[in-house]
Amino acid sequence: MDEGALTYALRLLRRRDYSRRELARRIDRRSGAGRDPILDWLEGKGYLDDRRFSLSFVESHPGWSRRRVDAALEERGVDEAIRNEVLDSRTWPSVGQVVSDRMSRMGLRAPLDREQAARIARALSRVGYDPAEIEEALERLL
Repeated sequence: MDEGALTYALRLLRRRDYSRRELARRIDRRSGAGRDPILDWLEGKGYLDDRRFSLSFVESHPGWSRRRVDAALEERGVDEAIRNEVLDSRTWPSVGQVVSDRMSRMGLRAPLDREQAARIARALSRVGYDPAEIEEALERLL
C-alpha cells in the first residue's frame, strides 16, 4: 500500500466525507497507483462510507429537491440502493411548500406579479424542482 497516498486520503477525510468514487479520483490525480487497497482499507476501518457521505450530503443541501440530490449523489458514484435508502429516509417538502417558504424569505405575498413569479421559478429550477410543478404552484398565486 502506498503510504503517501494513504496519508493523503486520510488528510482529505479529516476535512469532510467523500464517496468512494470521489476519493478514488482524488487519489488518482495525486498518485494513481494502488488506490483500491487503500480504499478497501479505509472502508474496513470505517473512515470511508458512502451511506454516511450520502446522509451528510443531503443534510448539507437542505434547499435542494430530491431529484437534484439524487443526481448529485449518482454523479459522485453512490450506489442506487444507498441513494434510495438515504433519500427515502427523509421527508421532502412539496413544491407548494417550497414556493411558500421562498415567498416568505423574499418578503412577498400573493398575488404575485409575473416578475416575482419568474424569480421564484428560476430559483426553484436551479435546485432541481420540476418546471411544470413550479408553474402549477405559481399559477395559483398570480
